[in-house]
Amino acid sequence: MTGIRIINKEDGFSLVELLIYMVMFIVVMGALYSVFIGNTKSYSSQENKVEMVQDLRAAMHLLVSDIRMAGLDPTGVGGIGFLNDADDKYDTDGNSIHFTMDFDGDGAIDNSEDINYYLKNSGGVQQIVRRTGDGNEPVVAENMTSFSLTYLFEDGDTGIPDESDGDTTNDFEDIRSVQIAMTGETAEVDPVTRQKKTRSQTSWAVIRNAGIE
Repeated sequence: MTGIRIINKEDGFSLVELLIYMVMFIVVMGALYSVFIGNTKSYSSQENKVEMVQDLRAAMHLLVSDIRMAGLDPTGVGGIGFLNDADDKYDTDGNSIHFTMDFDGDGAIDNSEDINYYLKNSGGVQQIVRRTGDGNEPVVAENMTSFSLTYLFEDGDTGIPDESDGDTTNDFEDIRSVQIAMTGETAEVDPVTRQKKTRSQTSWAVIRNAGIE
């Protein structure tokens, strides 16, 4: 009678099999991590861009709304409109604008009706600020790289007002509209491109009360 040989094999994995499974697990987890990091960077990139665009749009809307009302003088007292100051950042020129309006119609200019926009450097951050007659300077937009203004005059000329040459054209009272151009950048470096993203915006503000006697 032939003897029967019984071989006992214990359940489980060999060391080689465990090593193979571990390598496969690491590869899969590495791929998932790469996808996760890529999605996170993409989300952060879009978030930075959206915040910048929203700031630019809000700043432009406020600027256009204010400038449209420059020179409002319902009682006809005169002396209301665009201004030129000794300090060039409070001028009406290529990089700042200063004007008054009698919005409440009381024949006097209150602090809130004396408005000035200009670019200010605060701790290395360029800001567009809205200065009023009481000296307050609330920030309209941050992380700006440029802010410029071009004026369209009654005779069709464009440029900046010239009050110094004695000429009667292209003066403050001849301004009919203002082109506002600004460029902003994201507050943080883009995680995808490793650079800050920028966006420019341009708009015209037509002076509603220009030329009204």
